Amino acid sequence: MHVAKRLFDENSYYHLTTRWQDDDKSLDIVNDDKNNNQLILSKTGNYSGQHWKITSVKDGYFRLSTRWQGAGKSLDIVNDAGKNKLMLADSDDHSSQYWRITLPEINYYRLTSKLQRL
Repeated sequence: MHVAKRLFDENSYYHLTTRWQDDDKSLDIVNDDKNNNQLILSKTGNYSGQHWKITSVKDGYFRLSTRWQGAGKSLDIVNDAGKNKLMLADSDDHSSQYWRITLPEINYYRLTSKLQRL
């Protein structure tokens, strides 16, 4: 498995999809003024909540933020027993907002949070 280094243009935005849903669904943010930090898979489209910026932070980790919410909000994990619920949270220096991006197979990347590796 190879670790991604500088494969991502920090001035570009990307759709995050899954192997399970292929390119038909992208990681998106609920936009209903009540749940604006909740993440869902939605039909892929040209929506700012589906445009993810990948920014290098430190030690081979990246921060992920959306065009819609900007750099002030980042992909995060709820720090509970399961450590498996994603959300968008205020950007800060938390291990749950640092993501290692690896290439386990050609054409697929895997995101693993630093929190999960602790």
